[in-house]
Amino acid sequence: MSRRCPACDAAVADQERCPACDTPVPVPSGTETAVEEPIDVEWDCSECGRTHVKNSPPCSRCGHTVLEKRPVYPSDVAFDSDSETSPSRRGYLKYVAGIGLAVLGGGFLYVDGTSTPAMPDASGHADSAKGIEFAAAETRLRKRVNDERSSDGVSPLQHADALDSGATYNTRYMVANGFGDTPDMTEILREFGATNYDEAVLAVDQLGSNAVPSDPLASVESATELGDRFASRWLDSAGYRGSLLSPRYASIGLDIHVDVDGFVYLTGILTD
Repeated sequence: MSRRCPACDAAVADQERCPACDTPVPVPSGTETAVEEPIDVEWDCSECGRTHVKNSPPCSRCGHTVLEKRPVYPSDVAFDSDSETSPSRRGYLKYVAGIGLAVLGGGFLYVDGTSTPAMPDASGHADSAKGIEFAAAETRLRKRVNDERSSDGVSPLQHADALDSGATYNTRYMVANGFGDTPDMTEILREFGATNYDEAVLAVDQLGSNAVPSDPLASVESATELGDRFASRWLDSAGYRGSLLSPRYASIGLDIHVDVDGFVYLTGILTD
């Protein structure tokens, strides 16, 4: 039997306060109401309300510099239809294979009349460096992955402009903010016009680092060789390989960028 609010007589389920008027609702004697504990936190823009996965102002939608912390409770999370305990993919990142691989929440085609996001300002080279064309290296990487998928009897990953744009955004963001530091890519993909998908995987990689100063491109003679190097790194990694060859995923976007120190950044985005 449902409880009733003592102030407005609205039906109340197991809440401690009336959902209609916010009046406290007494718990009947002999019963207990479970108190939810937060399972995560998100950050909402105080200006436009956009939700971000971490406190990394400015807001990705309006540029406002104040993000307000908000706890996420179990009741806020949608659950998979085939499980009562497994949360469905949400709009925040869940790393599944170290710093390089993450699962993103589901997306949908969403056009609100606004322009696509401005690309982060990243120094270095976005198209080529030392005579190596990055687009050709990305094509080679995609071909290597698709050759492996074909060997496994899996359909090839298709190129997708929206995913390329999302990959470019993420790569430039990492160049500007540090490797492994990623924005709310679920929202970014939506703004670039990514079509319906239930799950996406974000994969990142880097050749060279401040910890081991080097010039990664010094030993690379062609775009084919650069694409092969990344392909070998990813296909030799169980975490990357499992996602890249999974029949679940159908589309891919890639972007390579070289920063002013010569370090090579790569982002790949897969969607089903």
